[in-house]
Amino acid sequence: ARAAARRMAWLLGEKPGGSVGHTVRGERVVGRDTRVEVVTTGVLLQRLQRDQELSGVDAVVLDECHERHLDADTAAAFLWDVRETLRPELRLVAASATTDAQGWARLLGGAPVVEAEGVSHPVEVVWAPPARPVRPPHGLRVDPALLAHVAAVVRRALAERTGDVLCFLP
Repeated sequence: ARAAARRMAWLLGEKPGGSVGHTVRGERVVGRDTRVEVVTTGVLLQRLQRDQELSGVDAVVLDECHERHLDADTAAAFLWDVRETLRPELRLVAASATTDAQGWARLLGGAPVVEAEGVSHPVEVVWAPPARPVRPPHGLRVDPALLAHVAAVVRRALAERTGDVLCFLP
């Protein structure tokens, strides 16, 4: 939520807390001019418990809706129920680059599907797990052995291939 809000604010030439803010557990960066608030699923569920009508909210975007987990599914179910019973004008948007769009459209009551075709680029997938399990030593958030492994794999990829490198890490 923080990173998404920062990026949106940056694109608008603003700082977070202006037109775009965010709320995560223990941190709220919004102002009186905030029109878009990026929240975590947990924060959304807490708000739904306190205010079932989501007063002051016109639309909710469920980004990366393909990432199925209990909180996200619960939030989607609550939002659907709120719209069906209390707030028929509440706009719900399910966004994902990889999900079953027609299934979500049916779930949202026959919602229109908007497709934005992007440019595809050839991708070579290289699976390079570390030789041993990585566990951060006491007091550290990341195992230094993992960092060394990632650095070595990236250096090797850059030396052997042209183009860019994208790493997915645990």
